[in-house]
Amino acid sequence: MNDFHVIAEVNAPRHRAALIPFSIKNLSQQFQDNLSDTSFSYSCSARPNAQLFITKILSNELHAQCEAIFIGGSTIKGSSDALSDTDLTLIVKKGNLKSFIDLFGADNRFQKDFDFPDGNRIDLRAVTLEDVQERIRTFNCFDDYSFANQDVLYNLQNGYYLKHCQALEKLLSEIRYSITHTKKIFNDQSAYVKNYDLKKYILRDDWFTFYEVLGMLYAAACHIVYAINGVLFRGYKNIEIYEYELKVFPVDLFGFFKLCYRSPNFDSVDSLYEELLPFMSKIGAALGDEE
Repeated sequence: MNDFHVIAEVNAPRHRAALIPFSIKNLSQQFQDNLSDTSFSYSCSARPNAQLFITKILSNELHAQCEAIFIGGSTIKGSSDALSDTDLTLIVKKGNLKSFIDLFGADNRFQKDFDFPDGNRIDLRAVTLEDVQERIRTFNCFDDYSFANQDVLYNLQNGYYLKHCQALEKLLSEIRYSITHTKKIFNDQSAYVKNYDLKKYILRDDWFTFYEVLGMLYAAACHIVYAINGVLFRGYKNIEIYEYELKVFPVDLFGFFKLCYRSPNFDSVDSLYEELLPFMSKIGAALGDEE
């Protein structure tokens, strides 16, 4: 889609103007990017391990029954570290799923961890092409725009593909992230900001609840930032890595969240709210009345 919506002008010195692109990168273009010598995916250490793992774990028959194979998770989000595992997904047609029971075990969970090579954990799972289709349908019609479903779609959209097919490419081209998604997510998440006051937990010396609520507010801010940029949810960890990728990114807001975690007191909470509340107010005004 070449659909752009200007939903807010965030002109405060520490915020960017909000030009919101609601578009999904074409999977075929992603494959072209991956063929580039400078492609980040080829510098990804998980790829060669995953490719070797696939050749060892899958028979030729099972490999042929895979519609697509891709790496997802923290590897594709740029937030992986030495403790991260490699998320590897097989996409198969529903009628062929039973062929993979021996690989995953009789519990039919179609998810299993492998140690390959030594010290490197691979989280292998299988999903059906039909399930992908249903996830996209429920997202597009707002039946399921949950962050769990968005995360699955983000992985499908941006995964490092070791094998792909036109049927999946067609399905992913049908993802429609609209301004209605943004409004619904903003309205859902802004309720946390309205309903919780961090200062009362300091007054009560209730630090467990303080950090619990602080985490909820941080999560809400992450969800809202993704939503106002018209992109699928991609996690909470190291959100600052998207500072230059996203059109709207309140850098100082996330800095004050860190300050509250490290130095929880009235001053740090005041500083957080001085950033958070005006940001929320401007976005809310730009999006119009709540549903």
